[in-house]
Amino acid sequence: MSVRFAIKTVATAPIGAHAIFADVIDDSAAAFYAAFGFTPLVRRPRTLYLPVTTAASLISS
Repeated sequence: MSVRFAIKTVATAPIGAHAIFADVIDDSAAAFYAAFGFTPLVRRPRTLYLPVTTAASLISS
């Protein structure tokens, strides 16, 4: 499954999600998700999140 497909699936799902989270295994994976707009948590830099509102704007463009 591609990241874009996963973002679209969550962003358009009829659920009460506020963000999409990714727990990554290394800095390279973190950079990969950051390229899609994910932001690392301050105290857990290998946990990144993407607000659903941001995800929705990504798939609409």
